[in-house]
Amino acid sequence: MTTYANRGKKLEHAVKKLFESYESRGIHCQQNFPEQLSDGTKIKRHGFDFQIFYENKFYAFDAKECALSSWPLDKAKPHQVKALLDVVNNGGTGFFLVYFTKSKELVKFDVKIVQKAIINGSKKLSPSSGERTTINILGVK
Repeated sequence: MTTYANRGKKLEHAVKKLFESYESRGIHCQQNFPEQLSDGTKIKRHGFDFQIFYENKFYAFDAKECALSSWPLDKAKPHQVKALLDVVNNGGTGFFLVYFTKSKELVKFDVKIVQKAIINGSKKLSPSSGERTTINILGVK
């Protein structure tokens, strides 16, 4: 059973394993952590969980797990959408990587698709709105 404290950990663990593989090939990968005070109070959030530099390109993404059949867009926080759009507007690639736990599907939602859906008043995105992918999100051999 997944507890509240462990939610999202399966995808995060898979991304960490991916990063180990990428780093062994000389690809720079980084996980971002919020800055905290000594009592654990978060004082600065990053707009995305992970970043990769590969072949002169910057990739940034936030990883989410979803137990529903569609991803609720309220899980895409405004500061995350803004930060990922900043990446895109500066030539990088920004997306949300969502693992649907029931169907065991991994889907990349481009941040511009997420932004458009939010602007249009959508409350959720189905997996068909994104790109099904594997954990090897860049297709590195």
